[in-house]
Amino acid sequence: MKLQKKYNTNAVHAALHFVLAADEFASIIPGASKAEQVQGNVNALHENIPADFWNELKAEGLIYQKNQTPE
Repeated sequence: MKLQKKYNTNAVHAALHFVLAADEFASIIPGASKAEQVQGNVNALHENIPADFWNELKAEGLIYQKNQTPE
């Protein structure tokens, strides 16, 4: 995905941030079968994903305009 490269992120990291931004979810349980994956999920939560990334996803119709997104 072009936006992933443009904003130096990946789909897994963005997905974790996206779900946690929604009021409908109190928590998430990301899958992990190895210790490295658990650490990767923790690291993803500390990644800064620019607001422009979410704005472009909305502008391209890839996510609904009214979706809550991370700030």
